[in-house]
Amino acid sequence: MLKGESPHETNLVSRVDVAFDMDGLLFDTEAMYARLANEAARPLGFAFTEQMILDTLGVNETDCNAYYGSRIPAYRAETFWPAYHAAADRYVAEHGAPQKPYLLETLQRMHAAGVRMAVVSASPRADVLRNLRSAGAETYFDAIVSGDMGLPGKPQPDMYLRGAALVGVPIGQCAVLEDSPHGLRAGRDAGAYTIMIPDLRPYTDELAPICDCVCLTLREAGEAILCR
Repeated sequence: MLKGESPHETNLVSRVDVAFDMDGLLFDTEAMYARLANEAARPLGFAFTEQMILDTLGVNETDCNAYYGSRIPAYRAETFWPAYHAAADRYVAEHGAPQKPYLLETLQRMHAAGVRMAVVSASPRADVLRNLRSAGAETYFDAIVSGDMGLPGKPQPDMYLRGAALVGVPIGQCAVLEDSPHGLRAGRDAGAYTIMIPDLRPYTDELAPICDCVCLTLREAGEAILCR
């Protein structure tokens, strides 16, 4: 685990509650979704570049629509999203949502320690529930904040503030686990302690102002939280 100097370093009290991102953090779905997105887009006459995918990690559908619509003349949200969600539903029904290493082990340890947990995801609630149920992980979470709740999306702090409110704790008592710069910014601006577990986007020094801690796995992040 890599740790740097941060004004948040002393903000955590003896009890720590946790808000998790989902895609790329709990589930190894970012690369899978990128492939399925292009499979859905191809019959519609367009494609997403790798940079477009990276730029929209952690971004809700509304903000994705603005981003893609400004760059892809053929993009139509009303035809793309139904095709994409249908492809994702078929994949998870057949294969299950691919879990990140140590997912259930980490959730079980935190639950046993009395840690309250929320999922804060840019994905729609139906997708969050689909993936959690696929892994048998739904019961570990006290709250779900999803991208279709009408809140300003990441990197705005609103979703993480709502997550803290739903579990009934001050945001300064929360650790936010994220894999994307958008999510880290949201957690930082909300006032949480931020932990990055890199996925498609590696940790770089430019993320230091919004990242208190970098861990390689969920297990490592869980140990860092439980040992505080």
